[in-house]
Amino acid sequence: MANAHHGANGTSSLPLIDVAARAGFQTQQHFTEVFHRYARCTPQAFRHRPTIG
Repeated sequence: MANAHHGANGTSSLPLIDVAARAGFQTQQHFTEVFHRYARCTPQAFRHRPTIG
């Protein structure tokens, strides 16, 4: 999930489906469900969150 967090952050230009595949998920839906369970937000919301600094 650490790699997925990095890939889902606002600095990555990869589509989320590619982030999911690189993290080893078969589908973007499963990636989103697991990501939401751990991060308590969707990958898209995580990408668009305000950054500090």
